[in-house]
Amino acid sequence: MGAREKMSGRMRPFLEDGERIMRVFPASGGLHPLFAIVTMLGGLGLSNVSTVAWPIGLGVIFVGIALVSATGNLVVAVTNRGVVIAEAGLLMALSPKRLRARLPEGTRIGPALRGLLWLKMSGLSQAAGAPIRVHLRFKADAVAGEPRAPG
Repeated sequence: MGAREKMSGRMRPFLEDGERIMRVFPASGGLHPLFAIVTMLGGLGLSNVSTVAWPIGLGVIFVGIALVSATGNLVVAVTNRGVVIAEAGLLMALSPKRLRARLPEGTRIGPALRGLLWLKMSGLSQAAGAPIRVHLRFKADAVAGEPRAPG
């Protein structure tokens, strides 16, 4: 069973009666995920510089781990009645734990603002009131069925 099928099955408890999932994809809310990763890599570099700097490097690594937990994994399901956003676990990013938001039908997901590996979904971010990013791998799922920008 693929990731999309797993997410679809796990999102069913958050749906209303008769609601059908059209597409589903993982997302990240809050801090940019690369910020936490770069912080941890910096701490790793500091801890290897000298015996004096390793405690500082270790502290920076722990800050990076805290930042990873602050990014917040999400699962977004576009249904026949709107958009359902559920918060997922830190280690189980495809397992939704609780409902975060239910947005009305016709809520725009995109356009996707280009990033290095993560794309900010401007329409979804604006509707949810917080930055929501989708990994480049799931861009096709996120913007499928969206009206294209003119030009």
